[in-house]
Amino acid sequence: MVCRWTDKLVLLFIAFILAFNFTALGAKQTTEERIDEYIAKANYFTNINYDSVIYYAAKANILADKSNNNLKKVDILFVKIRADIVIGNYLNAYNNCKEAQAFVKENNLIAKEPEVYMYLGLVYKLMGFTSEALKQYFKAIELYEALPKNEEKRSESELYYYLADAYFKMGENKLSKKYLKQSIQLSKKQESSLYALKSYLLMTQLQTKLDSIQKYLALSDSIIARDSRSQYKEVVLLNNKAMLNKAIHKYDLSKSQYLQAIAIAKEKGYKKYIANLDNNYAYLLMTLNNYDSARIVLDEALAITKEINDIDLEGVVFDSYSDFYKAINNYMSALAYKDSSIRKKNEFRKNQRVQESLFLSTVFETEQKEKEILAQESKLNQFRAILFGAIAFSAILLTLLIYYRQKTLLGRARLETLEKEKSLSTANALIEGENLERKRLAMDLHDGLGARLGSLRFMIDAFFKNSPHFDEVSKSVNDISKHVRDLSHRLVPTQLDELGLVLSLQNLISSINQSSESLSIDLEANIEKRLDSSLEINLFYLVYEMINNAIKHSKGNSIFIQLLEHSDSINLSVEDNGVGFDVNASKDGHGLKNIKRRVDFLNGELIIDSRIGEGTLFMIEIPKSRT
Repeated sequence: MVCRWTDKLVLLFIAFILAFNFTALGAKQTTEERIDEYIAKANYFTNINYDSVIYYAAKANILADKSNNNLKKVDILFVKIRADIVIGNYLNAYNNCKEAQAFVKENNLIAKEPEVYMYLGLVYKLMGFTSEALKQYFKAIELYEALPKNEEKRSESELYYYLADAYFKMGENKLSKKYLKQSIQLSKKQESSLYALKSYLLMTQLQTKLDSIQKYLALSDSIIARDSRSQYKEVVLLNNKAMLNKAIHKYDLSKSQYLQAIAIAKEKGYKKYIANLDNNYAYLLMTLNNYDSARIVLDEALAITKEINDIDLEGVVFDSYSDFYKAINNYMSALAYKDSSIRKKNEFRKNQRVQESLFLSTVFETEQKEKEILAQESKLNQFRAILFGAIAFSAILLTLLIYYRQKTLLGRARLETLEKEKSLSTANALIEGENLERKRLAMDLHDGLGARLGSLRFMIDAFFKNSPHFDEVSKSVNDISKHVRDLSHRLVPTQLDELGLVLSLQNLISSINQSSESLSIDLEANIEKRLDSSLEINLFYLVYEMINNAIKHSKGNSIFIQLLEHSDSINLSVEDNGVGFDVNASKDGHGLKNIKRRVDFLNGELIIDSRIGEGTLFMIEIPKSRT
């Protein structure tokens, strides 16, 4: 049968449309494949080169923007978060987490929301805030459970691994094993071999029996053998095996495994792994009395730690040098390297404190912004509700509703203002009264008791000059006079107006350090210009109160004070290494009440982080201008 020309034209048009659609589909698939390729390359460089990670993540993001692929944009943010975590840039990781959280919420990507909370928890854990980390992890679990059953939960096994690792770091081995088993089960179900491998490796550290350790090492081996994506973990596995074989005196096998792990790490460019492996391998060589080789290996480890600027790991290597020189009876060099190790570890801890302070400031600022956004959204919702009611009712009812609502809000605002003014007036009176009482006590000490001690000294000079105990009694009176004068100056910083806050605090701390052989107080401050006089004197008394509180109750021998000025606030932290206390269980003593009252008077925020046996950290943020 012969087709008409019109039929042929229709068939040709249909063929053209189908060809166009197939071409567009192929282009879309190619774009997505290229994004996945860039993400894979970024993940490959995570443990090797941070700049390469950022380069490939940026290329992937450009393609995701062009194709409007929101799911891939979130995945790219997760790549950046993991890279920042590897190099220890936790502040940047936190900011990327908050960016991902906002993006997920804005685009309603509910399947990605649990991963955001998981990475937030990981950042909190690495910054040392384990309780906050656990809150984020359990929030992620709650969100996973709320997802539809057919929704992919690709990071659920990873989440349970991080939860188990957090409990492992806390010494809660029973809970750690529980969540590791869940991670392994989910890994098998989701065919996610990487976190099954990580869980097996962590399980080896929780076992006490040799056969159980070997069982989980064998399971780790089986995963690496069949999954090429997990082969970079072979370095960790070989290190664990080498340490185990060293412990059971299989030195030849241990040496072979260390050398194999070092070779793989060098081939892949895992520099931090190389330094750690060299450090561990040096101890095996020392056990075998091969001290020349041990020194060469330690030199290589030290060179790498300096290259990658890892202060903490450099301190560990210095400690190994100390053990090396001790083993060859060179005790002077051993002591020198032990001192270097301590200095590096102190430098690392100091950097950590600075990073923690910056991290907390960022968290405070972010939370404040989120509260403001929520408040704006709440006001918008109220407005919509009122508007909807007004449309539903008559114009007269609308007028009445607005009138009474405004009247109620105005009355509530007036009441709140009165209550705030009353509270501020009471706090001001208490603080001013306390300051005046300090001045009165200081004057009584200086003019009363100090003057009487001066008279007593003149009497001793006049009447007991020839006594055999004259020098001893005279020295005792002088010491008491000095102690009274120091106490008077601590109560009221007489030179605060002249010297400023930082120098006055340094003088206070110097006085306490000189009068105590068992206590060391350190101050770090960046305040260069003078602050408001009221703020300076209240900050001085805050520091004095917290030092006094630590001396009375902490039973520690070290106090670290950090006073940092920001554009619109002052951050004060005081940390001791004492016995700590249960913040939730303990009742506020007089000293703690004074601290809280003075912080409230300054419109500041106070956070106390303390656990029994782990010291106490006070963190205070005070605005420069009181409103």
